[in-house]
Amino acid sequence: MDRFLFLEILALALTGLLVYHSLRCRGAAFTAIFFTGGALLGVLRENAVALWTPLYAYNPATFHLWIGQAPLILGVFWSYTIYMGLSLSEVIAGGSLVGGRRRGAVVLLAMAFLAAYACFNEVYAGLFPMVLWKFTPAATLWGGAPVMVLWGYAGMALFFLLFFIPVYRLRLPAAGRAAVFSASTLLMIPLHLGWIWLFSRLMLLATR
Repeated sequence: MDRFLFLEILALALTGLLVYHSLRCRGAAFTAIFFTGGALLGVLRENAVALWTPLYAYNPATFHLWIGQAPLILGVFWSYTIYMGLSLSEVIAGGSLVGGRRRGAVVLLAMAFLAAYACFNEVYAGLFPMVLWKFTPAATLWGGAPVMVLWGYAGMALFFLLFFIPVYRLRLPAAGRAAVFSASTLLMIPLHLGWIWLFSRLMLLATR
């Protein structure tokens, strides 16, 4: 088996461990809402970026499993990354996202976790290469990944968690809340792309 195909299958399989952890520690409703919405977000956002933005596309020579113009693993990427950041942040802050205890600290720490994760993940993605950048960034990390990926990852954690909180508290069955959260990804995507555009404008101003 091709080495990268093995890594793709492994990434999908390991997501199952996070789903199991969420079921055991947070319950079926949280798990259904969080991971269903995350899957739709990953598929829609990454296809939209690849097709309609001047940011990047995915390398067809690297990935084997696809859903549209995005690798299949992007269907789990944002949910498992944000879930890891959330879980770690709640432990460090002694807080709870849905319970409301130290919620602000939890969200900020999750943003910081994703930004730190971006430093490693996007550099690796650039070196392999998994991502084909469509523009020349003003500032880069080691490996050629734009500095804006730190801002982008942090922003995705912010929007995902801020949208998740009110949806989770709705007085609807879990399936209904999962549907509402999934639909909310259609708002998250343009907001997140606007967040990235804002950073690009600020970088241009800083480098003039």
